Amino acid sequence: MASAQQQFREVSQALNATGIFSGGGALIQYNSETDDQYSKRQQVSWYVNDIRPACMRFVGYLTKRPALRQTENAALQAILDDADWRGNSIDVFFQSFMLEAKARGSMLLLVDMPNNDQTAERPFPYFSAIAPEQVSKYTLTDQGRIESIDIIDTIDGKAVTRYFDEMSWKIIDGEGNILQQGEHNLGLCPVVAFTESGEYPCIGEFAAIVGLSKRLINLRSELDEILRRHTFPIFSAQFPILDPIAGEMPESLQARQVSLIAALKDAVANLGKDRGIVSPSSVGFVAPPDTPAQTYRDVIKDIEEKVAEIGFNTNQSGEKSAESGLALTIRFQALNAALTAFARRMEDFERMVFYVAGRWLGIDADAAYSAQWSRDYQIADVTTELSTLDALAASNFPQEVIDEQMRTIVQLLFTNRTPAVFDAILESIGSAEVRESENESDD
Repeated sequence: MASAQQQFREVSQALNATGIFSGGGALIQYNSETDDQYSKRQQVSWYVNDIRPACMRFVGYLTKRPALRQTENAALQAILDDADWRGNSIDVFFQSFMLEAKARGSMLLLVDMPNNDQTAERPFPYFSAIAPEQVSKYTLTDQGRIESIDIIDTIDGKAVTRYFDEMSWKIIDGEGNILQQGEHNLGLCPVVAFTESGEYPCIGEFAAIVGLSKRLINLRSELDEILRRHTFPIFSAQFPILDPIAGEMPESLQARQVSLIAALKDAVANLGKDRGIVSPSSVGFVAPPDTPAQTYRDVIKDIEEKVAEIGFNTNQSGEKSAESGLALTIRFQALNAALTAFARRMEDFERMVFYVAGRWLGIDADAAYSAQWSRDYQIADVTTELSTLDALAASNFPQEVIDEQMRTIVQLLFTNRTPAVFDAILESIGSAEVRESENESDD
């Protein structure tokens, strides 16, 4: 079984279409396949990146309801405005961070402080995302937090190891020489781990998409081979079997027939085994059955549907689009539960990250900073909810019930508006009812 670091590395390659997920590296060579044939098959293979759209879709749902953050501390507010010292706000930084974290199930963040020569430019900490496949060694505290960690990095094109523990830091070259070192005296490691399970390391549920993607690469390549070899009719050179018993056929005729058979075999050999066969009877063409190709298509379709299920793809088509309203509701409930669980982990993670930042600044961040992530994302199918609204109105349900359903639809459609605009839209529902009541009274 592959180690966690190997699995993280493979997820990274799938996410970025690199490594084995480029150039046909994930293809498995057939036992009867020559190296040249395998190389040619690699050249025409292709990879469909399913994990990145799944992560982008998931993070997109999360960011439609941004966290509510409050602080009156100028340094902490400056971090919110520029989290990574590259001009990216905390929302932009976390959007990229969450995409990487959702793909792997784990991600780390270094809360670092500029050195003395740089504090005039930036006198407050900055964040750096660290992929778990970069970690070569680590230890945990009894509470499960990072106690010490070795991070593989490069400086000026040379491989180095960045070491952090609860009191110090080091930069070590490939030969074990300490290039730089110092003490931060924070009393805790400035590297904070985020995991979906709460324990580091954690392989996330989306990582299963990577294994299915590898299988799809091979299945699609094998289907290509079937279509390439057997789509067109195959030339069939058929001839009668010779009876070697002497006297039944003149020697001259036997020699002529043997010569003809040899010529046919040479012709078939030139065509290639995939384009011709030799068998008794007459010359003609044969068309292979389409059953193997259809079998491959069915298997590919099943795996693609499984990938969509794991990735919470609610945009289904074909047979899936005709599923019952109950099944559709259950799928959206599963998505909402996953979003809420992830958001709560992110809220705890953000609180810890700013606690470390507060230690760098010498302030109590728990008192000076607060962040609250959404507890309910209410993702649902708008078409279904509109149908429900029509059914409620047609059944003469109380206006209060209809208004509540209208508010549900508004939350689905307008959560990305500013709070003021969103609240105004919600209030307009009740106002419309009041106006309608007043009009009826006037009549």
